[in-house]
Amino acid sequence: LALSSFAQSKIELGKQAMDSANYEAAVNYFTDHLKVEPKSCDAYMRRSLAFAYIGDYTASIADATMAIKYWNKKVGVPIGIPYLMRANVYATIEDYNKALEDLNTAIKKDKKNALCYARRGQFYYKLEAYDKAEADYRKAYELNNSDTESALEVARCLLQQNKLEEAATILDNIIRYEPMQAEAKRLRAVIYYYEDDYKSFIDLYVDYLALEHGDLDLLMYASTKEYGYALKTVSAQLKDAEEDDRFYWRGVRARIYQLKNQYE
Repeated sequence: LALSSFAQSKIELGKQAMDSANYEAAVNYFTDHLKVEPKSCDAYMRRSLAFAYIGDYTASIADATMAIKYWNKKVGVPIGIPYLMRANVYATIEDYNKALEDLNTAIKKDKKNALCYARRGQFYYKLEAYDKAEADYRKAYELNNSDTESALEVARCLLQQNKLEEAATILDNIIRYEPMQAEAKRLRAVIYYYEDDYKSFIDLYVDYLALEHGDLDLLMYASTKEYGYALKTVSAQLKDAEEDDRFYWRGVRARIYQLKNQYE
């Protein structure tokens, strides 16, 4: 009992070190735990992550492999998780075949875990296999329809495949139910931009910028097409902005003025 208590204290100290981004210390704490509890799947997973942050990918893969070996239902995480961890490290070192093998295994062993499909979708997206990424994100959303991020990624994949109408429908639904979803507004605005509907683009992109101060290049280009409308929309946003945000919106309006060589 005393040894188990000692080991548990090392896990807690390791977690604190991870939270503080002190990954070397975390490795030492988890190693101390494993000296007492050498079959601890939890400690191997945590140390694997710490090694990955340090950049010791060989050790990270080795620990993820041990976590898979010692996994059991009492661990408290699904069996797919250690496979996902190892897949992530393989992808980091660009061993894509092994990464995909682990992602496939995670799904095979954990068919109802939406995260497994979402992670494989992310992997396919990075490889520009947008149709496969779309299918996986759709499955993730099917398994967890409260997962707005997966729905958003479906729309992103559709955009990459130039399926604008289908992407727009998904994004409109997200915005309807989650009006503070900034990225959904940005992507929906981009579709308006692609369709040369510059007024609708300006309206929605300004809404997006009110939530997240993102890139202004598209807004500036649209403003050259609808200068007066852009100026009016941004001025209205400036008028309604909180005091802390007014400097930002003055800067946006100043850039629009510059498009016509007008200065306040």
